[in-house]
Amino acid sequence: MLNELKSMKNNQVWELIEPHKSQKLVDLKWGFKTKKDKDGKIGRFNARLVAKGFTQREGIDYIETFSRVSTKDSFLIIMALVAHYYLLLHQMDVKIGFLNGELEEVNFMRIFLKEHCPKNKEEEAEMRNKPYASLVGSIMYAQVCTRPNIALCITKMGRFQSNPGMQHWIVGKKILRYLHRRKAYMLIYRHTENSELVGYADVNIRKAEDDYISTSGFLFKIAGVAVAWKSAKQSGVLNSTMFSEYIACYEATSHAVWLWNFIEDIKVVDSISRPV
Repeated sequence: MLNELKSMKNNQVWELIEPHKSQKLVDLKWGFKTKKDKDGKIGRFNARLVAKGFTQREGIDYIETFSRVSTKDSFLIIMALVAHYYLLLHQMDVKIGFLNGELEEVNFMRIFLKEHCPKNKEEEAEMRNKPYASLVGSIMYAQVCTRPNIALCITKMGRFQSNPGMQHWIVGKKILRYLHRRKAYMLIYRHTENSELVGYADVNIRKAEDDYISTSGFLFKIAGVAVAWKSAKQSGVLNSTMFSEYIACYEATSHAVWLWNFIEDIKVVDSISRPV
């Protein structure tokens, strides 16, 4: 913790001031994690002091987010290209890289040293000792990295983190059992004859049980292996299924443009000059 505070002080992350009553303060939280080596032994203890940015609203409190870290999609694209072209890969780490971003907005932070949801106090007490948020986070980590087939499931589970019920907990355990039975399954990157970028998009049209809000999804493959995927609830209720399909295609196309630009900057894949 002392090292974390020292790093923030050296990088001039904040300036201590007396807040005004009209200013909106963002709370902070300490996150702790035990790092283990390849043998499973404890290597070091990490502490991170993070702001609860989810309390802010886009377009009001901030315009865009910043993260000086590699995305999952860029990492998987690099892995696919390394396997396809028989390249050598060298990995490096930059400490406290996320502290090097410049914020354009002024943020004030407080410093500290539906159906299956619970319906009564008994059900709330039953779920109080269930680590539902940790369960969702663990499954989401697997989904983000190597399990695109459970993207829709984890999207639905994440909607009930503020008030989960026993049914949600049971569904989470079912997903864990599924992952345990399929733990030998993996994404395999290898050399293929085709290195083109191919994408798929779809939408799950929902009715009253989901407030009429549909779920969009897309998946992109390069050299025959999935490198980017997403399943997310659309932002609002639309008048027709055509609009839902249009939104799903728009989100997939926007991501395809990002992937195309990233792969073009690498200047390794000749086929990227052709349409996705």
